[in-house]
Amino acid sequence: ATGLTVGPGAMALLRPALAARGVLRAADLRALPPAGPDGPSSPQVTVAGVVTHRQRPESARGTVFLNLEDETGMVGVVLSPGAWARWRALAAQAPALEVRGRLERTGPVASVVAERLAPLALGDLAVPPSRDFR
Repeated sequence: ATGLTVGPGAMALLRPALAARGVLRAADLRALPPAGPDGPSSPQVTVAGVVTHRQRPESARGTVFLNLEDETGMVGVVLSPGAWARWRALAAQAPALEVRGRLERTGPVASVVAERLAPLALGDLAVPPSRDFR
């Protein structure tokens, strides 16, 4: 009745199939080595989750931020103005997404700079609606 579950959530139920495709959990991102200042570029990662927030602050010059939630935590997703223009219809409406992009870390905070988005099929799994552009 409240939209909450006392059992495993949608992402935990989808995890075996996601893991088989190499989709990382939010907790897995903390274990990846950060890119070195003179070394290799940031690693490419694929994450997936239920969209909990969509934000487009005026001060961000067209950049859009999404939060994805999986069974281990939250992942911030950054969409450049170009990525937003390309993926806008999907990014603005999908209840859950799979995102491929470049990992960026600042201390313990990890985010993914999106390069490709795909809808994440939830089947009959119910998820709460996201909080958008507030």
